[in-house]
Amino acid sequence: MALFILAVGLTVLIGAFLIPEGGGFQTVGPRPFPILVGAAGTLIGAIGVVQAFLGPRLGAVLGSRPGRSAGAGEPAERAEHTEQAPAAPARWRPTLILLGALVTYTLLMPFVGYWQVTTVFYAASARIQGSRNLRRDVLIGLALALATYFVFDRLFGINLPPGYLRLAF
Repeated sequence: MALFILAVGLTVLIGAFLIPEGGGFQTVGPRPFPILVGAAGTLIGAIGVVQAFLGPRLGAVLGSRPGRSAGAGEPAERAEHTEQAPAAPARWRPTLILLGALVTYTLLMPFVGYWQVTTVFYAASARIQGSRNLRRDVLIGLALALATYFVFDRLFGINLPPGYLRLAF
């Protein structure tokens, strides 16, 4: 996964430098934001790759957890070589359901509308991940969807699909 994030970050970064600089009266062209996103993705991916390759060795070099010493009746050798808990098994079912929800979200957005589908997607995503408070999830989803809609559609002028229920303001 870290290699994938690194590859995506590098791709975005390379693509950002291929964007032509804006001319005319623009002081800042379209390049800076993709460069920032690409650099962040590349950095996060590189850190993940380093952790993936050095993780087990780094733990062995640093020894056991800091501040841990041999307890009463525990030999000193045992305190130095503590076993780590096994990693939790992957939860594939919620991941695949979320992937299906994301595909459905993408397909429905142009027809139903951004803020409507985003509200439902947020509530469904929270539910898939274990939340049991539907009212709270819908209200948070609605607040985030409307805030995002107003920022992008009304302030930045980036038209998001309004859907069947157009906002009066």
